[in-house]
Amino acid sequence: MDRKSVNPVFRKQVSEARAPEDQAPEDQAPGDLAPEDQPPKDDPAPGRSLTREMEAIYRRRRRFGLRRRSVLAVSLLVAVVLLMAGLVLVFFAHGHLQSEARRQARAFAALATPPICLSFGIYHRSGSGKLRQLLLETATLDRDLRFIEIFDTEANSLYRLQMEEPGAGPRSGRSSAEPRLGFTVDQRLRRAIRGLEPEAWDEPTATPAPDVRYVVAQPFVEDWGRHRLTVVFGFDDSLVTETTNGVVRRLAAVMALGLMLAVSCAYLLAGQSLRPLELLIRGARILSKGDLEHRIELESRDEFEVLGTTLNHMAELLSGSIGELEGSNRRLEQINAELEELDRVKSDLLANVSHELRTPLTAIGGYVEALSAGLLGDVSSVQRDALVVMDRNIRRLRGMIDQLLSYSRLESGGMELEMRAFDLEAVARHVVEAVGAAQAGKVKLRLEVEGSLPEVW
Repeated sequence: MDRKSVNPVFRKQVSEARAPEDQAPEDQAPGDLAPEDQPPKDDPAPGRSLTREMEAIYRRRRRFGLRRRSVLAVSLLVAVVLLMAGLVLVFFAHGHLQSEARRQARAFAALATPPICLSFGIYHRSGSGKLRQLLLETATLDRDLRFIEIFDTEANSLYRLQMEEPGAGPRSGRSSAEPRLGFTVDQRLRRAIRGLEPEAWDEPTATPAPDVRYVVAQPFVEDWGRHRLTVVFGFDDSLVTETTNGVVRRLAAVMALGLMLAVSCAYLLAGQSLRPLELLIRGARILSKGDLEHRIELESRDEFEVLGTTLNHMAELLSGSIGELEGSNRRLEQINAELEELDRVKSDLLANVSHELRTPLTAIGGYVEALSAGLLGDVSSVQRDALVVMDRNIRRLRGMIDQLLSYSRLESGGMELEMRAFDLEAVARHVVEAVGAAQAGKVKLRLEVEGSLPEVW
């Protein structure tokens, strides 16, 4: 038997629940809704209109396919990982650069203090211009240097070289008390100026310029142990900031490249991973159309292959069940035809029997009426009573024949029943008289009724 010749009722139900299927476009992404799966619009047939819930599922599947959701999830995960790694790297890189800048600042102060103090001792009285030039040459060796100030051991400012901004000209001057920029000589700075060991600290609020972030106090001790001068250096974090910004820019470029690569890989992997699912969806659609001979050919060696094998087995079982249903339908049609033939024979039999019974019964009724009227001779009272009973039973038989005819008309739909109440006592009396007359005195029946019986339906 051809399995494609499935039950017409089943095929109709399937066709009403599905839209016609066309070939999927080549640029369709696996897991997305194919154009042929779009819900029908403005379909006047009630059987072909999908429910609102199914339409909502179609729209959600179209906008948020498995491939797109997989790519979005992987991209988001990679972006979060790259961002966290970049933040950690920037944090440690900034700390390392700042520590290296602090170390270089201390080394610069230790190397620059002796020539600065020697130049100050030679030129501070006679050649301030030469001293300024020498200090400027020294200051240009470190980009982070913002000012140089020379103090005596009493914490008096003797000379100051202020670098306004990176790349701008310096400003210098001398003072015997407090510097003009308002540098507050606190206890910590005073102790560092008087001490014999260099000290350094992060204290931006105690510096003469708001961009200074690191202060180094380097004492100058002559070879024979005399301590007369201390040089204070102020540094900012411009080089650290520029280097950190460069690291951030390079990391951002690397992260963007890595994210693009991750999205591309995720898109390709999602396509390969979801292709078996797309084959399963297409196979399931073909099976739902009623083509139960179709088999899903899938060899992925994973759960998708198990699902495809299960669908094939289910299609095979369903095909067998439909074949059995078709055989049952054919047998049922044959039985219905036999029943229709029996019903026709029954109707013919009722018509014939009614006709055959009515003809002799009419003749018998005519003779009974003739006897009762005395047309055939005189009758005794006993005979007259018997004739009355015979006439009543003739009418009863005629009524039964009429009922058979009415039943035939009722089956054909040409008659309506009308329910009426009847006297139960009269019916019982007629039955007693008929049975008594039929038994010819062998059986005596007597009807006893207490009171009056109500009419029944």
